[in-house]
Amino acid sequence: MIYIDNNKFKFSEKVMIVEDKWPCMSVNGVTEIVIDLLQIDTALLTGIAEPGYALTGSCQFVIFVYDQDDFMNHRWRDAIIAHEIGHVKYKFGHGYGVISEIIADFHAIRLGYGKEMIEAIQAIIAKFGWRGKKARKAYKRRLMAARVLNAIYSLLKGGERQ
Repeated sequence: MIYIDNNKFKFSEKVMIVEDKWPCMSVNGVTEIVIDLLQIDTALLTGIAEPGYALTGSCQFVIFVYDQDDFMNHRWRDAIIAHEIGHVKYKFGHGYGVISEIIADFHAIRLGYGKEMIEAIQAIIAKFGWRGKKARKAYKRRLMAARVLNAIYSLLKGGERQ
């Protein structure tokens, strides 16, 4: 079992990382064929949820990843974990659309993962643009928000933009 470093992600609840392809595909509306065909980076399919009955007591939340070995060595790993924690920490679930994604992105940016978060959003735009004009527009708004938030946060911290 792999648990996140709570100090690193500024989160007090116990969070376990679990490999489970089905929720990753289901939440993102893709199949293994689509993943292979579009060469989607499976780290982008990550999600967070409360644990099922079998894991109750082991943790308060579970981050589902498509391929655990790949995810644990991925360059965006910490940015994605921070983003998923942002959904729970600020109680803005996935049902709120682009606003919840921007709030979760900002948690990652505040923890110093602005550059990685922007790269991940750019990859989402590149691989999920087939979902239609409305989805592309939402992804682009999210990217613009991440760039602005990253620049502002970096300036407020007194450092250069990440």
